[in-house]
Amino acid sequence: VYLGVWTNWSRGPVMGLTLTMTRSNADLLIAFVAFYIAFVGRRFWRIFCFACHSIVSSRTGQAREGTYHQHQVILRNAETATSGVVALVQVLWAWR
Repeated sequence: VYLGVWTNWSRGPVMGLTLTMTRSNADLLIAFVAFYIAFVGRRFWRIFCFACHSIVSSRTGQAREGTYHQHQVILRNAETATSGVVALVQVLWAWR
């Protein structure tokens, strides 16, 4: 079995690019990709929260209700996307 980068021409020059490696190297690559995706996901959540917080807080002339302040606190303090979404749903459910 050939180890390295090669092209499976039956799938074309772009979709056919293939990387073959040993099992231990593949395990390391999978672990790195999983770590990288988790890291990027956390950073994207923080950027998304900051953008939402900035957009909502830049609106002037609006009365500030309790839901506004709770949403701002959640956007500022939510550690993960899951905890943030759950907290926002709980606030929306409580103020329905």
